[in-house]
Amino acid sequence: DRPLDMRGERAALVVGRYAAQRRFVPNLVLCSSARRSRDTLELILTQWPKVPAIEIDRDIYLVGEHGLRKRLGKVGHGVSSVMVVGHNPDLHDLAIRLAGKGDDSLRDSLREKFPTASLAALKLPIDDWADIPASSATLIAFASPKLLV
Repeated sequence: DRPLDMRGERAALVVGRYAAQRRFVPNLVLCSSARRSRDTLELILTQWPKVPAIEIDRDIYLVGEHGLRKRLGKVGHGVSSVMVVGHNPDLHDLAIRLAGKGDDSLRDSLREKFPTASLAALKLPIDDWADIPASSATLIAFASPKLLV
């Protein structure tokens, strides 16, 4: 389990600050148990005005897009927003699968590449996390650390 390098640390801080500025601080963070994911989350949290509920979950590590959707399906009814801190290609595949609406150029950028420490903000038209239809989300933001610096 490798720690974050300096570049990863800077990226986490930049993305955390961006999320706070855009008011993307969620009610719940699902974070992979991998060290780099936990380190990334710790740095992101330093940029947020409040600390949300956090679940460290080893079942987020390389489970594929379907596995991530299955894990999201276990989120409770009282949770209105979730951030997943995990791994590619799973996060990239999940974002592509869900983002059926939104600005075309933004969705094209998302499909093209999902660099390390990127953030895709999706608005889902759901009442139950167990029911997340493919292509149902609106991509409201997509940013990578390189674009934010």
